Amino acid sequence: MTGVLFSSGVPAADSRAGFAENMAYLGDLPAAIDILDQALALAPDWAAGWFRLGEYLKAAGDLPAAAEAWTRAVEADPTDPLGAGINRDLARDVPITETLPPAFVELLFDQYAPRFERSLRDRLAYRGPEVVLAALKAAGLDRADHALDLGCGTGLMGELLRPHAVRLDGLDLSQHMLNEAEAKGLYDHLEKQDIATLDRRPDRYDLIVAADVFNYLGALEQPVAWAVDALRPGGLFAFTVELGDAPVLLRETRRFAHSRDYVETLLKDAGLTIAHMAEVVLREDRGEAVHGLTVAVRRGMPLGHATDGSELATAGGRHRTRWQRHTHEKGRGGDPPRPSLFWPLRALITPFRPAGPWRRSVRPPRHARPSPCRRVRRASPIPSSSPRSSAAGRLS
Repeated sequence: MTGVLFSSGVPAADSRAGFAENMAYLGDLPAAIDILDQALALAPDWAAGWFRLGEYLKAAGDLPAAAEAWTRAVEADPTDPLGAGINRDLARDVPITETLPPAFVELLFDQYAPRFERSLRDRLAYRGPEVVLAALKAAGLDRADHALDLGCGTGLMGELLRPHAVRLDGLDLSQHMLNEAEAKGLYDHLEKQDIATLDRRPDRYDLIVAADVFNYLGALEQPVAWAVDALRPGGLFAFTVELGDAPVLLRETRRFAHSRDYVETLLKDAGLTIAHMAEVVLREDRGEAVHGLTVAVRRGMPLGHATDGSELATAGGRHRTRWQRHTHEKGRGGDPPRPSLFWPLRALITPFRPAGPWRRSVRPPRHARPSPCRRVRRASPIPSSSPRSSAAGRLS
C-alpha cells in the first residue's frame, strides 16, 4: 500500500527506514532487512515498520519470519489498516480469514477514490453495475419507492439506479468515496457506515443492491441476514460475487471468492427466492477475465421458486386473512384449514369472509360467534353452607 506515510514518531527510526527502502529498491534485501531491524529496535511498537519488514522477508523467501513480522504489526495496531493479518493469512497453504479489517478497506478506498472510476473503467473493464441492473430487470424491476446502494463508492451503480428509484440512499465505509458520490448529486442521502456492523432497519427498502461489495466481506451470512430484515415483503436484493471453488476463499488480490453452492444454500436458508442468477465477467485483472455471479433475489416468495416479477402484484397476499390465503394458494376445490382455537378472538378484530364451496360446513354456529352486545351470564350463587361456596365465589 502506497500513498500514505506512516511515521514511527522517532526521527532516527524513520531515517533508518528510509535508508532501508533505498537498499530494497537497489535489490539488496539482506541490507534492507538489517537496517529496518535497527529502526524497529528504536521504535518496537511501529506497526508500519513491522509490516514493511514482513514484505522484505517475504521477498527474500523467508515466509515464517515474514509471518512473525506481520503478527507483530497486528499486535502493535489491532485495527490493521495496512492488512498485515491478510498477508499473514495468505502466507498459509490454505487461508482461513473470513473478513477484511474495516480499517484496511477504508484506507484502501480513501486512497483509491480520486482515480477509482478511471482505473476501473479504463484499465479493468469493470461492468458490475451493468450486470446488476440486467439482473434486476430480469427479476421484474420497474421502479422502487426506496432503494439502497450498499457500498455505493463513487456512485457508478447509482447512475444506473437513479431512474428506477423514487428515493435513493447510499452507504459506504470510505468518506473520500462518499465525497466523490456526493459531487454527482445522485443520492437523496449518503451515510458513512461499516457494512459489517449496520444497525437494524426493518422493512425499510424496496430495493437493495451491492455491486462489487461482497468480495471485500468474505463470509456473507451477516450481510444477507441484514438485507432480509431491511427489505419490505416482495422487495428485491441484487449483488455480485467473484466465483470460486471453495465456499469462501481469500485470493492473492485481497478479494474473496465464493462458490455457487455456498451462495445458493445461504439464500435458501435465509428464506429468499432466487429470481435471477447468472455467471458473468465482472472485470479484468492482469489481462485475465474475473468470472463471477450476478444474483437477484426477492423476499416473501415461496422457497426455490424463480420469478419473472409477475408475482410482485400479489405480494400483498402476506396481509390476507388466513382463509383468503388458503383460497389463493390451494384454489376453491381444496380442503379448508383447521379452524383455529382462537377464532372467536380473531373475529372481533378481522371480519370473517370465508370463500369456497366448503364455507357453510366450516362456518362456526351462530352461538359461537361473539357479539359486542352479548351479556355474559354470571354463575348463580351457591349457598354459603355448601363446602364449595368459597371456590364458587372466586369463579363467579
